[in-house]
Amino acid sequence: PESPLPEPSPRGGLTLVTTPDAVGGAARALSPDGGKAGRSPEGVKRAARHQVKVRLSKVAITLVDIRPQELATFYFSEVAGDVLRVEKEQDRFRSASLIVGDCQVDNMLAKTPHPVLLYPSPPPETKERQERGEIPPGTPPEDEGGEQGPFLRFAAVEDLNEKDFATDVPIMKKLQAELRDVELNLEGRLVVLVLTFYRACARLLLSAPNAPLERDELVLFAPSTSRRLYFEMFALPPVKVNFSFARRDLSADDAKAAAEVKSSMAWLAASVDNAPLAMNALVTRHAFMDWPTLLAVLSEHYHKECVRQLYRVLGSVEVLGNPVGLLRNLGSGFHAFKSGLTGLRHGDQESFKEGTKTMVRHSAHGLSNSIAKVSSSMSRGLASAANDEDFLREREDRKDHTGRPESAQVGLRQGSTQFFKSVGSGFAGMLRLPAQGYKARGASGMLEGLAKGATGLVCKPTSGFLDLIANTTEGLRNQTNPSGKPLHSRLREPRALGGPEGALRSLHAPPLPHALLLERLATQSSSLPSLGGDLVADTCRSHMVVTDGVLLFTGRHCVWAPYNTRERASFCDAGLNGALSDAQVRACLLGWHVQWKDLGGLWVEGDTLVIQADSQECATWDRLRLEGLGSEVEQACHTMHDAWRWSV
Repeated sequence: PESPLPEPSPRGGLTLVTTPDAVGGAARALSPDGGKAGRSPEGVKRAARHQVKVRLSKVAITLVDIRPQELATFYFSEVAGDVLRVEKEQDRFRSASLIVGDCQVDNMLAKTPHPVLLYPSPPPETKERQERGEIPPGTPPEDEGGEQGPFLRFAAVEDLNEKDFATDVPIMKKLQAELRDVELNLEGRLVVLVLTFYRACARLLLSAPNAPLERDELVLFAPSTSRRLYFEMFALPPVKVNFSFARRDLSADDAKAAAEVKSSMAWLAASVDNAPLAMNALVTRHAFMDWPTLLAVLSEHYHKECVRQLYRVLGSVEVLGNPVGLLRNLGSGFHAFKSGLTGLRHGDQESFKEGTKTMVRHSAHGLSNSIAKVSSSMSRGLASAANDEDFLREREDRKDHTGRPESAQVGLRQGSTQFFKSVGSGFAGMLRLPAQGYKARGASGMLEGLAKGATGLVCKPTSGFLDLIANTTEGLRNQTNPSGKPLHSRLREPRALGGPEGALRSLHAPPLPHALLLERLATQSSSLPSLGGDLVADTCRSHMVVTDGVLLFTGRHCVWAPYNTRERASFCDAGLNGALSDAQVRACLLGWHVQWKDLGGLWVEGDTLVIQADSQECATWDRLRLEGLGSEVEQACHTMHDAWRWSV
């Protein structure tokens, strides 16, 4: 067209561009001969150009499973899509392009060692400038002074001149993509849950009504329905991936839903730390294939690339101390020191000082990283040898909740807390397990419990001491990080999906009062003697407001929080999932909390709710009584029973 295309709004939107002579296509279609005569009515020209532009400033997509809980959130910014169709006498083609300026994928599980799943790596020149000290670590890309390309660029062009209308085979002149290098941080729980989500969606989409669910996923691309394409050029770019993987076990309720997937994921056994993977480009010319063949080519290419670099993954396993990373850091430090020596020979003392500092920084980072990984792996092994699943889960949840230490001082403080809790758990198990075994199976059970308690008394404190070493050295590693790799954080925290109905809430909604109450009680549970361990890793499922306090039902605990004041006139109405005011939240104290697996029975005596412990599971408490419930006692009993049944 003679006039320039209108620019879309910077805030995003859709632009539909059609040239003035495009009316000719509609006129020919409405002519008596349908436009087959090859000439258009007088005064009407042939259509030449149609274009649709889409600009989106920000896009966020969240995966929510059936529980419901958020799994992952995909963030895309500066998304630009363009679809163009040109029809002229000698130039007929159709093209599509997509540009994504930036991308980040967040892990939305509540407690995770890797809050950010995927994000673009800084360019190599930025890393070099950070190592030389020209750019502070963690500087945003827009402040680095250099230009950065988009995260993803995709383009496809279809030739309409040479299209074979007899066989209806599309002829693709070009299909290519460009992708920036990425940081990929996976977690075992998330991998299993996302794969379970994918299989559930595949069954739903591929099964017709009243049809069996066991159908092959490639049925969509059966030979009778698939279309063949001719690719004059098909090109995918080389990609560098810095890969990390953290092993985490599923909780009890997640394990039930993902049992089918978990059995086939044996490779989730070892943790990997910053394995540098380099995927080669895939370029195919003059290829004639259908969709199943194209998918098979892609799968085979990337499978071979992963197998080719398997040694890098094995060399970055945490239990070995990530020797690949250690050698890479020592080599970089030695190279910088060698450059400093060369500068010193020419009288450049500043170059020698910078080279020495870089060597010390790289060496300290590599050695502390290896010590931290080996110590953490040994600690987990000893914690597993103690044969106490609750201790192992609380250890991992506490580490994920506190986050990675930013310095050696912070790591020392976190490690000391973990050490003292491990020692306390070891002595508590030594006293509890023999009595628990005696109640369950007599003298033989007492001897078995004594053996387990003695094992825990040795393994748990030793595991805590290794955690102390691991946390301290990890803090030193983060403090001496030479690459200046920014510690990315989530763009938002995971949402509580609402009450028992699991309704989604607004992204900008304030925290729920019962979630704030559980957070306050969690700090008290970690410092006061309790019956059921820490509440740090718990998520509130429902609650019940009664006259004297609040009952909270979490995934692992039943919590009683009585009021510490007699002024209850301003408090909200009682009932299941009743509204909580800020005054109620502030007035609640932690009375007790017990694990659902330790419960043996519930019954009502007058206006008192009696909670009986299971003699085969717990020996630290026998019976709890909630008195003065009045007319609310029946509802409290039924509500607690439903929460107990759901949790176990």
